[in-house]
Amino acid sequence: MRAASAAAVFAALLIGAVPSDAAPLRPASSGGWRAVMRLPSPLVTKAVAEQDGTLYFFSGAYSEGPTKAVTAYDLAARRWSQRAPMPQSLYNQDAVPLGGLIYLAGGCVRSDCASPSGDAYAYDPKADSWAPLPSLPEPVFDAAGAAIDGRFVVVGGVARGAASRRVYAYAPDKRAWSRLADLPAPRSHAAGAMFEGRYFLTGGCMSEAPGRYCDAISDAVFVYDPKADAWSSGPSLPRALHGHGAAVSGGRLVLAGGICGAARVSDCGSFMISGGAKRWERGPNLLRARFGARMFPLAGGLGLFGPNATNNPEDIVEALWSSAPSIDPGAQPFPAAPRTVRPPEAKLFNADDPENLPSAAAPRPRAHAVVIGVERYRQSLPRATFASNDAKLTAEYFRRVLGVPEENLAVLHDDLATKSDFEKHFERWLPNRVEKGDEVFVYFSGHGAPEAKKGEAYLVPFDADPAYLEQTGYPLRTLYAQLAKLPARRVVVILDSCFSGAGGRSVIAEGVRPLVNVVDADIPPGLIVMSASAENQISNSYREKGHGLFTYFFLKGLKEKRGDLRAAFDYLKPQVSRVARRQFNSDQEPQWRSGGR
Repeated sequence: MRAASAAAVFAALLIGAVPSDAAPLRPASSGGWRAVMRLPSPLVTKAVAEQDGTLYFFSGAYSEGPTKAVTAYDLAARRWSQRAPMPQSLYNQDAVPLGGLIYLAGGCVRSDCASPSGDAYAYDPKADSWAPLPSLPEPVFDAAGAAIDGRFVVVGGVARGAASRRVYAYAPDKRAWSRLADLPAPRSHAAGAMFEGRYFLTGGCMSEAPGRYCDAISDAVFVYDPKADAWSSGPSLPRALHGHGAAVSGGRLVLAGGICGAARVSDCGSFMISGGAKRWERGPNLLRARFGARMFPLAGGLGLFGPNATNNPEDIVEALWSSAPSIDPGAQPFPAAPRTVRPPEAKLFNADDPENLPSAAAPRPRAHAVVIGVERYRQSLPRATFASNDAKLTAEYFRRVLGVPEENLAVLHDDLATKSDFEKHFERWLPNRVEKGDEVFVYFSGHGAPEAKKGEAYLVPFDADPAYLEQTGYPLRTLYAQLAKLPARRVVVILDSCFSGAGGRSVIAEGVRPLVNVVDADIPPGLIVMSASAENQISNSYREKGHGLFTYFFLKGLKEKRGDLRAAFDYLKPQVSRVARRQFNSDQEPQWRSGGR
């Protein structure tokens, strides 16, 4: 609520506002970096893009946390305006113009980045509207974004608590993500740009230690050849650098801002290289030290914006080689950073926090899993808050704790979890893979719903309609029946959902009273079902932790008990009940039921 209030105040400042200093105070210069515009209010954002003569500043963060606010500056009219807010409050993501749209993916849900997002969106500046995209294959933040051969590409970033090598490409015509060649080494907080037909990724953090990804920074340059889908090395930077921006202008690749060198100096200035050159040249200094800088085309030259070197809000956009008129930069809104600083880090998770990932167990080739998280729905249904994040982290735990191999793990999110996806994976994918003696794990996080006439319980896929559950939902009985046909020696179903229709992770058809008398689905022999709550109770979300209440303690228990599911349940049950009573004034009693009993 507090974050929403801050966004509202910021939006109020923007509507129709023209800064009093918009008129030039001195003529434009072709020399060094200059102040060319001032935001109506200081902001922390790393997602800035230029499209058709307008600058867009996406989301960002205040002291209360990330916001949804989107603001735009019309360069010709020299006027600020408010645009349609993002569907989700996020920051620490990149914004990439491509084909008339602006693409964003990943980012931080909370200020401490303890809950990274895998959500992706496309913004249409002409229609001032947002469209959700299929989720990234994994949550990530502080990745570099790029437009490469008509695809929106997400390079590296922080994933699973450490700098990542992975590179993902979204093809708008196929509405699907694919994986490109991995980086030669892990990178986050790097910056890149297309230069002479290839993509140059420069500097960045490279530590794979959980939560300490910027303990080591790099001076390396990786060059991607789209035709060969391969990386090579480019000319090394004069100094190790991260948190900077990159863009191309006048036949030169320019880097600016960031924190550089082993001493973590904040006033790094800029570097540039010409096509075919083997060495970087030193460029002019910025007016203000920046960390998390973003660069973009601006009036024939380059523009730059980003928070200051201690990640506090900034209000000035700087330009180089641009015809944009200069303004007086005035006083910095927050104290300038000391010359030597430690970069902002995500908080270090304590050992018990589920997002501090456990060590990976040895793969168990006879283990299979289907993990589903449906947070957003096609119909106008309330979000199942944190369901997508629940599923992504649970999938990682299934890999690391239960040893489920990557090739035996199906992870379905939001619009990739339709009724047909349920049918495909439960009625074809699993039966085609599971052999006698194998183990199967099924996890679902999202809404459940009761069918009002018969009281039958349904899982709610992305495309379900509670008014037509028999046609669009997936019956719990059907799930159990399909799993019972498998020749597995053990099948475990984990449900962070509820079926009462009384709220929480349960929905009901319009006009029907909640607390429908749900008929308990019989559990066939060989199945174990672990559910978040008892019949006619609701399953709560644990906003403080960024997960469902049940899933949060399930993962803690799974790690603490080293994969012993019964021991994990015995741990989580009193914890869930205690927090539900104390914080939500509700009864939530997780259930363990075995088939045939």
